Amino acid sequence: MSQELNNKDIRTVGIILAIGILIVIFCLFWAARTISAEEKAHEYKLTEVQQLKLKVTQQEAQLLQAQLQNIQLQFQDKVSQLMQEAQKVKLENSWPPETAFNPDTLVFSAPPVKEEKK
Repeated sequence: MSQELNNKDIRTVGIILAIGILIVIFCLFWAARTISAEEKAHEYKLTEVQQLKLKVTQQEAQLLQAQLQNIQLQFQDKVSQLMQEAQKVKLENSWPPETAFNPDTLVFSAPPVKEEKK
């Protein structure tokens, strides 16, 4: 008894397989959600003193972060001022605009010579 699979049989097997995969995925999501809910149930309580110590330390860290951001802005402004001052020096000395300036060493130098391609 030899039977060939026709398109309808293949389609039916495909549908059953797809439904099975969807059921497995649903079960995995349900299990993950259940585990997540169980983890949330294990919340640890702090004493009032512990809570206050953590809150103070958190606020100090936030204050330092704000100060750091302010200092970074001041640094960027100073670097911009330095580069503007370097531009003025180039103009005062009639140096070519391509003159390079190293802000770390405060040295001006001629730009690298470009080699012609042959």
